[in-house]
Amino acid sequence: MSHAMLLDLLDTGAIWSVARGLARREAEHKAHLMACDLPRRNDVQPDRLRARILDWVREEQAVGALPPGAERVLGAVLGRGELPRGDVPGLLNASDRHARRITAALVDRGVLVSASSRAPLRITFPAALASRWMPGLFPDASGDLL
Repeated sequence: MSHAMLLDLLDTGAIWSVARGLARREAEHKAHLMACDLPRRNDVQPDRLRARILDWVREEQAVGALPPGAERVLGAVLGRGELPRGDVPGLLNASDRHARRITAALVDRGVLVSASSRAPLRITFPAALASRWMPGLFPDASGDLL
């Protein structure tokens, strides 16, 4: 937004200007400008997000909360964006019944969704797993950002 646009918008009679506003908080303005050159923080980088999600599913499989094969299904959904249900048995080299058991477990945990029992599987991001999958995105219980 230019000075001329602000003159019309604010109708202050040219008493206030962008330059004057920045001059009043010069140190803060310069600090913000310098921060633009810093490395990005708290980004949800796709490769790191994928790794955290797959680490979670491996841990859940290890403690028996998810059946073996869940990692392959979730990995395929992450890689493709969605996974037709008919592809799951071939992906797992398993029977239809076994494939349905694995997809049902992931749907029950809230990590996969589907518009119907025949529609493709897509990933969802349950609030219960937000701090695990995307640490630092939300404040922790004390209210501090990680």
